[in-house]
Amino acid sequence: RTGTMICAILIDKGLFKEAGDTLQYFGQRRTDLNVSEQFQGVETYSQIRYVHYFQKLNSENIREVPSRPLVIKTVNITGLNGVGRGDGSDFTLTIFNAGSKVLTCDFKSSSDCDAKYDPKTDRLEVSLKSPPIVNKDTKFMFHCSSKGVPKAYDDCAFFFWLHTYFIKDLHELMLRQHLDNPHKEKTWRVWRENFSVEIVFCTVE
Repeated sequence: RTGTMICAILIDKGLFKEAGDTLQYFGQRRTDLNVSEQFQGVETYSQIRYVHYFQKLNSENIREVPSRPLVIKTVNITGLNGVGRGDGSDFTLTIFNAGSKVLTCDFKSSSDCDAKYDPKTDRLEVSLKSPPIVNKDTKFMFHCSSKGVPKAYDDCAFFFWLHTYFIKDLHELMLRQHLDNPHKEKTWRVWRENFSVEIVFCTVE
């Protein structure tokens, strides 16, 4: 979190224009090769995502992030074959918005969602029966009941933060390297290269 704020300050002060450049600079300056070759920059992808958000705001001279309520319709996940039960039935999704829990959905048996897994395409489609409306900062947490699926930050299988103002074309597709916890190489024995999550939104009527 400190690194995220430092990168934002470097952009705000005009030292860097691109988020990628300031993230790389911070990582290079913080990593002490005399101690370890391990990269010590901003690694959690949600934090990286928010540095890019800040860069966009800064370039457009926006000082207060506009409100943009959206409805979460569907969650699509690929690459679950070999992860836990292999079909997503051992996963639970919890969504937080404005500091409050707005949805909890058990993919195996829930009145809140309808989960369908296609083994031919290795794709799970989760349709939300009562789609929640979210606005601004929104957190998605995925827990898995199978013991072989690793837990890391936030004591869950994986998670991520999104801000509704920055959602393009009413969907957000995140590959393995864009998801918090699966982005770490040590977890790749479970999370394969084709693992991805897509959140599909619609506008509020």
